[in-house]
Amino acid sequence: MRKNRSNKFRQGTEEALWESENRYHALTENSGVGVWQISPDGYTLYINPAMRAMLGIENVDDLTGKTYHSFFTPESLETIKQEHAKHIKGSVSSYEAEIIGKDGSRRNVVINGAPVLRSDGELHSLMGTFTDITVLKRKEREIQQKEEDLVLINSLNNVINRGGTLQEIINLLSKETRRIFSSNGATVYLLSEDKKYLVMQNLSLSMNIVKQIENLIGMKIPEFNIPIQSGMLYGEVLREGKPKLLNDLASIHRMMEEHTSSKRLRKFVPEACRILGIYSAIIVPLISESESIGLLTIGRHKPFTQSDLQRFKTISEQVTAAIKRKQIEEELRNHRLHLEELVERRTKELQSANKQLQLEIVERTFAEQVSKQAEEALREQMERNELILTNAMDGFGMISLDGKFLEVNPAFCNILGYSREELLTMSIHDIEALETRRETKKHIEKIVKTGSDRFETKHFRKDGQIVDVEVCVNFAEVGTNRFLFAFVRDISMRKQAEEVLRNISEGVSAATGEL
Repeated sequence: MRKNRSNKFRQGTEEALWESENRYHALTENSGVGVWQISPDGYTLYINPAMRAMLGIENVDDLTGKTYHSFFTPESLETIKQEHAKHIKGSVSSYEAEIIGKDGSRRNVVINGAPVLRSDGELHSLMGTFTDITVLKRKEREIQQKEEDLVLINSLNNVINRGGTLQEIINLLSKETRRIFSSNGATVYLLSEDKKYLVMQNLSLSMNIVKQIENLIGMKIPEFNIPIQSGMLYGEVLREGKPKLLNDLASIHRMMEEHTSSKRLRKFVPEACRILGIYSAIIVPLISESESIGLLTIGRHKPFTQSDLQRFKTISEQVTAAIKRKQIEEELRNHRLHLEELVERRTKELQSANKQLQLEIVERTFAEQVSKQAEEALREQMERNELILTNAMDGFGMISLDGKFLEVNPAFCNILGYSREELLTMSIHDIEALETRRETKKHIEKIVKTGSDRFETKHFRKDGQIVDVEVCVNFAEVGTNRFLFAFVRDISMRKQAEEVLRNISEGVSAATGEL
């Protein structure tokens, strides 16, 4: 009877164990989480369908004679080695790794590993569950990349807004792309004015690399002005307006050879690519208003992906906007300088003409004191001078030292809107809009001491409007007569032109300030 009870207990235990094993087997076989059990020397003891799918294998036979080592990256194998050391001591752990499938595809996984011990406490095997986090890691990388790109774009805008030069913008671009793409840094090429050449704007290489290249070619690295010719890779990108991804050495060498027409230098291209570590490259056109203005290139050892190309293209659009803004600013600056040169030249011409006219007026006044024999000649000279003053485009006024008008010409009357008769009853104090009476008096005293002055001021017109004028005034003393000769020029249009130019400049800055 006791024996029967023992057999029944053993039978019940076996049935419970069998049911437990069935439940465990059903759970692992149908789980979406990978399960992989390996021996201490790395061979597979058990692998569920989810894990086989991650590795890209159809059945367990594909693992015969293989250890787990062939399915992980070198970096992950180092991590696994450290974690297994913990498992052997009886610890469990969780860590990330990157697996390589049979077809070469890669997946990011989280491994929860633990030891499987025998009844005597010795290590039997290692068990791990694998959770695929590839999508999550990709999303994390995308977010990180967008943050890096945003930092780069903001940095470029900061350089632009503080008035940085085009070279400063390009140097910053090269530095930041070297960091975020683990590359040699971006290189900018801009089309020449005649659109026949691509002109390299920066050489994004370390001094050590530069020395190695110069030792290789036996000369200083020359400036690169690349002619745009048919059949060129660069020319193709410019013409089509589409970026290119180069991941084969033949295309890389072709791109590098386009930097020189020298057969001697072209033979160094393969070795130069090795020194530079360029086995992959991206070429992106810089397009502004549907027109290519240059190229942006970047190279590195690790192959670029389509995702890298799209990212670099987005950055290039911001770079294009920055370059175009700087070009517009330079055009405006040149235009302003040209206008200033024209104004300065015209002002000198008018000053010369005014001095000559002043000399003629002094001669006329002095001639009034000569003998009666010269009266006829003096009268003719006065008539000529009167004709000059009457038809002069600049206003003229002869003023006493207390500010009263002694004589004015028609141009002066037109500027102020008064008749000659009205002005001869007035003084400079009646029309001066900037200076007080006391300031004007001191100004006249200063002119008497210095002999002349040239300045800008504002005058009241008869209709109440204020007009901007430029005044050239000289002190004259003929015998006992002391007075001022003043030539007045209406500069309202010039002031308006300067205001328009200033508004245009401010408008351009405002329009591109959001870059």
